[in-house]
Amino acid sequence: MANRDAQFPTGAMNPAGEDYACEQDGLLAGDGDAATRWFGWGGANVSQTPMSPGIDPEGTTPHLVRAAYRKQFSKSLSWKEIVDEHFSQGSIRGSVFNLCSATLGAGALSLPFAVKGMGVALGLLLTVLCGFTTVFSIHLLILARTATGLSSYEEISAHLFGSTAAGFVEFGIVSFCFGTGVAYCKTLMDFLEPLLEQMEITEWMDEKKALAVVWVCMLLPLSMLKSMNALRFSSLFGVMTIAYLVITIAVHATRSVLNGEDAGKPSPRELEFWVQTDVAGIIQAFPIIMFAYTCQVNVFSIFDELERASRQRMVKVTNRSVALCFLLYSLVGVFGFLEFRLHTCGNVLQNFIADFKAGAVGVVLMYVAIALTIVMSFPLIVYPCRCTLEAVALRYFPPSDFRHAMWTVLISGGSMGIAMLVPNISVVFQLVGGTSSALVCFVLPALFAIRLHIYSDAPFFRAAVYALAVGGVVSGALSTVLTLMQLASPAHHPLSGSCKPLNPP
Repeated sequence: MANRDAQFPTGAMNPAGEDYACEQDGLLAGDGDAATRWFGWGGANVSQTPMSPGIDPEGTTPHLVRAAYRKQFSKSLSWKEIVDEHFSQGSIRGSVFNLCSATLGAGALSLPFAVKGMGVALGLLLTVLCGFTTVFSIHLLILARTATGLSSYEEISAHLFGSTAAGFVEFGIVSFCFGTGVAYCKTLMDFLEPLLEQMEITEWMDEKKALAVVWVCMLLPLSMLKSMNALRFSSLFGVMTIAYLVITIAVHATRSVLNGEDAGKPSPRELEFWVQTDVAGIIQAFPIIMFAYTCQVNVFSIFDELERASRQRMVKVTNRSVALCFLLYSLVGVFGFLEFRLHTCGNVLQNFIADFKAGAVGVVLMYVAIALTIVMSFPLIVYPCRCTLEAVALRYFPPSDFRHAMWTVLISGGSMGIAMLVPNISVVFQLVGGTSSALVCFVLPALFAIRLHIYSDAPFFRAAVYALAVGGVVSGALSTVLTLMQLASPAHHPLSGSCKPLNPP
């Protein structure tokens, strides 16, 4: 059974709360060391008036005193200490950040494609719906955690449904991790293709070979790490990257509208711009949004690390996190579709290839930042997947370094191999969102609540629990079937259409 501390990230790109241990500065508690670190005063007399930087009764040269103050101030405002001060582990703010970092991720790259399949109004409506269901499912998980005293999906599943169900849940978690790894590798391939063309080496090096080189030189060595401490700030970088992605796309789309550029069909005067009439396309696009909101697997670790943990405090964390994610997802989805309309690609960054080749600084920085985020986050996907598999193996075999290396090669290498066969990153999000994401993040919390008789005396919420379970199963099954049909007949699937980069202005 996988340890709860090995819970993993989704579409957000690392484990929320994992490896974020940080010391409280203790200023409010009167910690002398903290006062000395920040102000240079002794902790015993923090009320004393500090000396002016230009005055020293012992005759020290004023510029040396000023230099010492600048050095102390620079040391105090280091990157790590700023993060630790404002996003300390266990605080409301820190927990909100951790849950956001677990939610925001590569799934945002396909949200404009999802809006293309739904229309702007329907896309926003379903984004709101997924946000509410995410909040509700997290609430159900906390209620199940409180009722059982257990703190992982596997433990609660084994307690309520038996060991067979727990094994099924473990398979779902492994599938989710592996699918996310495939999506990350496919995204890297999308980045490598224009880069190779710019370097004019495509005659002997294509994107598949380049991905294999990146895997050997970067992804595999990083994935071999047994501790993720070296990558603990990657989530902060990932959240900042998604925010930068939103800003870049919004500015690009706004500039195009102000310049009077015609983005093509459909126009805002047409019904298809707001609501698509193809039901199959809507069903197929819905799992992309489901995948983007996936964060439930990190809830237990965040709740356990929350200071004065309670349902009320966790409600604040959940509401603020999901609200921020909804804002960013709505902006990237709407502005991305507004810019490219029917030309919107499954990975919106493919629409910016022309700008990348033209050397547009903002777009180049966006490509580089997201590529680095994926490279740093990939080991955080391999880590929990390997832990889950190793936990199963430990039931029958003793620990082994060889098995550690074997799991790492199989998980990371398998993700790379399947990514080379997948035609589009949105296909990965559709399959993962319709299967393991729907099961683990929406269906299972509802089943936990039903088994524990949560809300049994509240008809409205009881109906909401059953709706969450049935809706997760039905939408996941239908979207998976349609996605498989798409793979079998790509020329006739509902979201077929041109995907091409537009010429830079």
